[in-house]
Parts: sequence; structure tokens; C-alpha cells
Amino acid sequence: MICERCMDLGKKITIQPQVIQHCLDPFLFSNADACDAIVSMLHRSLKCNLKYPIDSLGDLREDVCEQFAVNPSLLKVLLIRVSSLSVLLKIVYVDFMNLLLDHHKKAQQIMKHLDAFGVRKILAKFTQITVVDPLVNVLKAFQQHVMRDYHRGVSIQVNQNIPAHQDALDEINLSKFNQGNHLQASHLQSVGVLGLATIHFYCKRNPKEVHLIKPMLEIIQVMISVWGINPLLEQSFHPIYLLFEESFAICVKTWIKLWKETKAKDDYAAVGQLLRHHLQFTIQSLKIDEQQVLQRFEKQMIKTPLYLIRERIVQSTELSFSNQMILKYCS
Repeated sequence: MICERCMDLGKKITIQPQVIQHCLDPFLFSNADACDAIVSMLHRSLKCNLKYPIDSLGDLREDVCEQFAVNPSLLKVLLIRVSSLSVLLKIVYVDFMNLLLDHHKKAQQIMKHLDAFGVRKILAKFTQITVVDPLVNVLKAFQQHVMRDYHRGVSIQVNQNIPAHQDALDEINLSKFNQGNHLQASHLQSVGVLGLATIHFYCKRNPKEVHLIKPMLEIIQVMISVWGINPLLEQSFHPIYLLFEESFAICVKTWIKLWKETKAKDDYAAVGQLLRHHLQFTIQSLKIDEQQVLQRFEKQMIKTPLYLIRERIVQSTELSFSNQMILKYCS
């Protein structure tokens, strides 16, 4: 049964602080019906910028974001519910998460908790079910938060005086499969802690490939460029953009294949250029409602023959040159 105090929440011009405390009680929030009612009304309240009464201390938005930041179990319930909801409620839930992430003081903490519960994989599957503009719009807004998180990771430099950074470097460098290709903080200047975290995660799952440090750095730089990881850019929504680590693993497999077929030896940059064009084309060719989008992405990345990748690059170059000539003679 839905709590009447929760039902009244969205109808008030002002809201008492104790109502927020009551609604965000973990036991009440874990009830499916109560959760849907609370999220819908908190969403409406934040959207409408409702306030506490003048004689009450605190700020409604601050308190809501604080509660979700310090109680990860509330976020876990959000993600459990959002996977099984109607499209309309999915839109409300995702937009509510966006409102929480709009709170700059708590955004990193909330995103960290959401990531721990697999939010990116969960949301990447939504357009496989249905594509409607309101859903794509809220997913695109969430993607922007993810891009800001990526950009923050690129901007933060690896510091060997930070224990977590040094531990990750040690785990990579001391691996018996490393073959002397030591990764140093100076190697990561252009990819930051995003690069370190991605390489560390991949090497833990694929320890025998830890010797491919130099190619991995090249691959991450390619992906940062293709993903458009820049807070001033606004990418159109695509599920693959939410799956950086999974896409990185596929790009490593693709890079190894291209490197062997081209016999490029130490010319990692040349293989990187092939990978860049191939990656851009593959993402653009995949529709956002593609079923099993990650599997289709992997198949197209790895199975496409080298000659076809090269043909596409030539066609793209010719088209670019043709456009330049048209602009020259029509200006």
C-alpha cells in the first residue's frame, strides 16, 4: 500500500524536512509500490524546484541528494526497479538519476555508487526494448554525466604518491607476464587515471596480455577521441558510449588482429589510425535499438576484413577531398 504522506508529496508547494526523511527510509523505499510513488513525486518536486517552508532549516535538493549519496542501498533499489518498469516510469527514474547527478557536490559519490551496481550496462540495454524520444533524451542526458566522469578521469593525472595509483601500477608492472614493459605515471599523461583504471581492470581479467602496454595506451587515446570525451561537446546518444571498459576489451582484440594482418611491427600509430576509422564507422553503423548491441559491435569490429577497412578509409578520404574542392569553388 502506498503511503499517503508520499502521495501528498508532489502536491505541496513546500515540503517538511521530516517528510523527506520518512520517504527515504530504506525499509519503506524497498517496497516496489512505495518506491515508484516516492521516486515519481521526488522527481516532480525537484523538477518544480519545491522548497522547505521558510521557517525550516536546510535545502530540499541538498537533503535528497545527501540521502542518496550516503545510502547506496537506495540507489541499488532504483536500479533494481528501473530494469522492470514500463517505459514511462523508466523515463522518470532515469531523469531522477540525472537530477541527482546534477548536484555537483555529490555527483561523483552518487556516480561511484551507481557504477558499483552496474548502471551503465543496465541503461545501455534500454533502447533494445523500445525507442521513443523522451527515453532517448533522458539517456542522452545520463550519457553526458558519464562523459563528464570520463573527462574527469582523463584530467586527473596519475600520482605515484597516491597509494591506489601506485598499487595499480605495481600490480601491472610486477606481473610475471609483463616482459619488462613497465607502465609509468609519465606514460599516462594524455589519458590520466581513466587510462590507468581501464588498463588495470583489463589486465586483471587478461593477465597474459599485460605486455601490450604500449598498444593499450594508443587504443585508449583513440577511444577518447572517438568517444568525444570533452565537456564542451555533446554526442548523440549511443549505448556503446556507456560501455567504455567493455569496448576497450574489444578494441584490444581488434588491434591485435590488425597488427598481425598489417605486419606493422612497432608502428603502433599506423595500426591506431586503422582502428580509429574502423571504430568510428562501426559505431555509426550500429543503430541505437540494435539487439545485443555489444555482441554486434564485437562481431563487426573483429570480423571485418582488413581490405574493407582500408577501402572505407580511401572512400572517406576521397569524399573529404571532394567536399573541400566543392567548398573551394563554390565560395
